[in-house]
Amino acid sequence: TLVIVTHTMPIADMANRVITLKNGKIIKEKVNEHPIDAKDIELVRILKMLIKNEPKNEIDNLYINLTKIISDFGVISDLDYDTKSKEQTEVIKAANILLNNEVYSHSFTQI
Repeated sequence: TLVIVTHTMPIADMANRVITLKNGKIIKEKVNEHPIDAKDIELVRILKMLIKNEPKNEIDNLYINLTKIISDFGVISDLDYDTKSKEQTEVIKAANILLNNEVYSHSFTQI
C-alpha cells in the first residue's frame, strides 16, 4: 500500500482511491474507477488545455496552432514555430508522425 498526500489534483487522478480531508477529518472518499496512468498525465493536461483554449506557455500555443491547422485542413509545414527549440521541434515531429506525414523509425534503430 502506498499513501500519497497532495494538493495537486492531477496526481490524485492517478489514485485508485481519493480521500479528501478538511481540518484533519475525512469529508469525502471517492473510488476512482478509471485512474489515469502516470504516463498519460501530460496528455490529459494538453487535452484539457485545448478544450479550454487556455495556453500556459509557448508549447501550449504550439499545440493550439497545430490543432487549428489540422482542423482547417492546413499542412504542418505552414506552421510557424521555433526550429531551434528542441521541445517544439519534437512536438512538430510527433504531429507529423501521427498524421502519417513522417515514418517513425527510431524503434528499428534500437534493435
